[in-house]
Amino acid sequence: MTDSFHISIILPSYNYAHYLHEAVESILAQTHEQWELLIIDDGSQDDSVSIAHEYAARDNRIRILQHPDGGNHGLAATLLLGIRQSKYDTVAFLEADDVWASESEEMMQAFKPINRESTI
Repeated sequence: MTDSFHISIILPSYNYAHYLHEAVESILAQTHEQWELLIIDDGSQDDSVSIAHEYAARDNRIRILQHPDGGNHGLAATLLLGIRQSKYDTVAFLEADDVWASESEEMMQAFKPINRESTI
């Protein structure tokens, strides 16, 4: 693994407060540390946003995004918001109710960067 491999992880969330801790902790446990995590809230009515902000306060690689109107726009619009705001050319997705094994990012090094022009 080279130190130059960076990855943007997009984690959409809609009322997933019950699962969010485990999903974020699985990112924090990665053996590769060159990542950013974008938690995109899609208008949650539970404690998802406050949980996300707790993690962002602990680790500057974590950013919280919401739709400008704070509403629910669905998964496609939420993922697109994350892609548009990502810093790195390699993008991965993690659902809020899933987890990654600690070596997941190392396996992703073989992936090719996205072409934002053709994706968006």
